[in-house]
Amino acid sequence: MSTPKDLYGEFVGQIDLNAGFVYVAFMKETAEYGALIRDGLTGREHVNDEIAGDVVGGGLASKIPFFGQLMSKVVQSFTAHLQFIHCEVVFQPSENGKQRNGHDKLLAVFVNSNENVDMKWRKFNQKYIWYCLRANSEDLKNMLRFACKTRGEPYSAELRNKTATYPGSENKAGWYCSKHVATMLRALPCEMFHLNRTNTITVDELYHMVDQCDHKVSAGFSKTPPIVYENMYGKDAVNEILYAKRPQTTN
Repeated sequence: MSTPKDLYGEFVGQIDLNAGFVYVAFMKETAEYGALIRDGLTGREHVNDEIAGDVVGGGLASKIPFFGQLMSKVVQSFTAHLQFIHCEVVFQPSENGKQRNGHDKLLAVFVNSNENVDMKWRKFNQKYIWYCLRANSEDLKNMLRFACKTRGEPYSAELRNKTATYPGSENKAGWYCSKHVATMLRALPCEMFHLNRTNTITVDELYHMVDQCDHKVSAGFSKTPPIVYENMYGKDAVNEILYAKRPQTTN
């Protein structure tokens, strides 16, 4: 099995350390599915019971059925109003990365229940809302080191479920998407990401933090990753039109 050092050595030459930015991508919940959650029609209502059990530690909910049912309804109402269901950090590829993985691929760092903490090359997904945050080469290296160090570490539904109520210690083992992304973003010298414990931040809250942070690149630059435009118009045109407008990356 590859060590974090091995993984870093494999990936560092495949991301663009001179890009001047890193992406943070958020997947939005659809209004239709939010309505199904609100009305209890998803067919997965048992998840509300599981979350409620984690929130109150399981024991009280099982001893007092009415209390458990009440907490399950609270969870149902809360999750129905969440705007986002997932987030991840994405790196711009270097020329070497494009040659090895395809010119339309980006390196995504993510956490989910099936793959735990992982890294994959994949295409731009228009279902996400994309942000570009200013990052110099050292910032990008530090973020990549963290991604490689934590790759394979476990996803924790229990920790995720306790985010808004009983998060406990920030150092508990286990990850979920917003905790992992918020921790990665501490590589940036932006106060927004250093003033909150990473295990107390929901995806919705992290979205607003990213939207308001002082490292955000202009809205016009963040709607679509430059690699998409490169494939449409060529790198020279992108360099002239987009990259030339990029803010300086020194902090």
